[in-house]
Amino acid sequence: MKLIKNKITPVFFLFFFYTTNVMAYVDGIAAKVNSDIITMSEVEDELNTYKKRSGITSLNAEKEKELRTQIIERIINVLLIKDEAVKKNIEVSEQEINEAIRNVKDKNNLSEDVFRKMLEGQGIKEDEYREKIKDQLLSSRIVSQEINSKIVISDKESKDYYEKHKEEFKSPKEIEVEHILLLLSPEASENEVESVRKRMVDIQNKIKSGKSFEKLAATYSDDPSKGESGSIGYIKRGATVPQFEEVAFKLKVGEVSDIVRTNFGLHLIKVVNEKPRKQLSFEDAKADVNELLFKEKFNALYDEWVKNIRKDSFIEIS
Repeated sequence: MKLIKNKITPVFFLFFFYTTNVMAYVDGIAAKVNSDIITMSEVEDELNTYKKRSGITSLNAEKEKELRTQIIERIINVLLIKDEAVKKNIEVSEQEINEAIRNVKDKNNLSEDVFRKMLEGQGIKEDEYREKIKDQLLSSRIVSQEINSKIVISDKESKDYYEKHKEEFKSPKEIEVEHILLLLSPEASENEVESVRKRMVDIQNKIKSGKSFEKLAATYSDDPSKGESGSIGYIKRGATVPQFEEVAFKLKVGEVSDIVRTNFGLHLIKVVNEKPRKQLSFEDAKADVNELLFKEKFNALYDEWVKNIRKDSFIEIS
């Protein structure tokens, strides 16, 4: 249940994949894609999920319309890519799905109970999660086959890019963070929220009275980091969920935050150290340079690939 993105993406930051709903005939139809349909309710479900994960409580009509359009377009592409995977006879076995889920749990030190609670907190049923993992594996395989395998980046290309954009390659600001987490579902009732908040306020008061943050984290936190006295180590911007990061990077060394709510629950955050930014040598920056070049080439090839697939497909948006 660590907060660091690159270690928990499969659990907390899933792509939004789509599964055809048999209730489409009694639901509004947002779009038709070959033999599949996208229902209005599924678009709304994804929009609501996006709002919850982003901590958005309200949107104006124009922004909401724009997001719905983006969601529909993304679902269309997902369906088309899945169809393409079927055409290429790409398959994913139950064993591979089980292994992917087991890897998620192992990498994040999640017990079965905590794993189920995290799914529940995101409003995802286990069979739906398995379907999402399957879709992700299918898409990953065909994208790797059709795009990734065609991307080549030479050392000269990397070096030239680095020299032209040298100022961009500095070590990012890093802060060493400890936190206390009390689990709370995004769907929790007001009474449940108030109950957990009272517990956190009690912990907060103990800290203000001079009690050790680390000892309190080890005693009360629901996060596996309690075994490390609440420490999640050094983090960079973009490595944690937005609500957590926004507060953490404003804290001074030694400062403890007020109560912060994320999709995981309620947090108290403490910054214990900070690393200054430094200019990176080419060798140190090479991996980042190659990643940027890879993304540029990938996006161009992906857009062209999807465009060609769409040309040969039936798509009707309501």
